[in-house]
Amino acid sequence: MVPGPVLTAAGSLLTSPGSALTSAGKPLTTAGSTLKMAEIGLDPVICTVNPAAPLMNRAQYNRKEMFNTTLAYMTDHNSAWAEVPAIVQAMSEFSANITLIGNKIMKQEAPIAGEAMQKQNARDALEGEMVSIAGQIFALGAATHNMELAMQVDLSLSQLDDMTDDGLEERCVLIEGLMSANLAALEDYGLVADDLTALGALRTAFHNIKSAPRTAAAERKSQTATLPQLLRDTTSLLRLRLDKLVLRYKKLDPDFYAGYLAARVIVDKGNPPAPAKNPAP
Repeated sequence: MVPGPVLTAAGSLLTSPGSALTSAGKPLTTAGSTLKMAEIGLDPVICTVNPAAPLMNRAQYNRKEMFNTTLAYMTDHNSAWAEVPAIVQAMSEFSANITLIGNKIMKQEAPIAGEAMQKQNARDALEGEMVSIAGQIFALGAATHNMELAMQVDLSLSQLDDMTDDGLEERCVLIEGLMSANLAALEDYGLVADDLTALGALRTAFHNIKSAPRTAAAERKSQTATLPQLLRDTTSLLRLRLDKLVLRYKKLDPDFYAGYLAARVIVDKGNPPAPAKNPAP
């Protein structure tokens, strides 16, 4: 069985041979490791404990900051435009877009190492129970001179480690079937119906989480792919609607208008800040 990754006192992930997680972007596997990254549904590029790469480039980050500044200014000066329905509607859509942008950033920067560790823990638990029950079935086959039965469950943890996720599930279904068919005889070996139920529950838990790392990676990729269009849509909302709507204030309220123009300036604040690292436990 492949042990799960552990945290050092410094908060960095260390892994055992065969683990797909990495530290500082490099696999911590040793010679003889058999569990491949693909086995637990991860790609080498994303199997790191480094913070996720920022979702936005420098220009996009600066534009997003301009959106926030404009929203804050308009909110602070709500009394100047609150009685104009067209501005109220434009501001509602503008605020909603900014919320969507923030949500995409949070989803894209969410670490996915947790899903990989949960999957590995579920696999470890399943493999351990499978080997334990298979051993009892093997012993029954040997005692009754039913070597066909024994050979079907002649398994080791290393063999289970080398199986694909689907292959592991299929082998577990086989063991469950053999256990169910021989349950009465297996009572003398300490196995009862509850043990069969527990094995099935472990298999179900592993099935439900085995695709979690890839699902998380796909979710991150989708956020990266759709953000540029959302930024363009938000920019168009400002240029084609809100900028035009506030033109009337150039004479009605010059101070408000000047402040709006100042808020709309895109300031180069450098590269986006890197996402925060996971805190040490």
